[in-house]
Amino acid sequence: MTRYVLRYTGEGPIPADDLDQVREHTHVVDASGRTLLVEAPKARVATLVKRLSQWVAAPETVVALPPSRPQVQPVAAAKRSRRSA
Repeated sequence: MTRYVLRYTGEGPIPADDLDQVREHTHVVDASGRTLLVEAPKARVATLVKRLSQWVAAPETVVALPPSRPQVQPVAAAKRSRRSA
């Protein structure tokens, strides 16, 4: 299953009825404020967002971070062969 980020765009806190519907039709992985991370098929999320007019959905994207520690570079094969001779 694909993960989607659902965001409530209405006024005030998330309505309990909306949250119940989201939980009924998807697997909620994480929640933070007005945003939910859910797992569900694309068609199910699209139907849910059409039914709940104050919600928007987008597929989860993952951005790889560069390593934060310096990496040791391998020694070229030519340099290794000169040292062993």
